Amino acid sequence: MGKNLVPDTIDELPLLAVIAVLSHGTTKVSGAEELRYKESDRISAITQELTKLGADITETQDGFYC
Repeated sequence: MGKNLVPDTIDELPLLAVIAVLSHGTTKVSGAEELRYKESDRISAITQELTKLGADITETQDGFYC
C-alpha cells in the first residue's frame, strides 16, 4: 500500500495488519508515518502486539511489512 492510499484507510490499517499476518505472501505498508503522530504511535503498537501473538511482522519508519 502506498502513501496515496493511506489517508483514506488510516483507521483500517490495524485491521489490515491482522489480515496481512494471517495471509500468504508478503504485505508491505509504506507512507503511513502519520500513524506515529496520532493519539499514539500506532505503527509501533501494531507491530509489538502482533509480535507478542507470534506474528512475523517488521516495523519500518513509515509502516510495516509481514
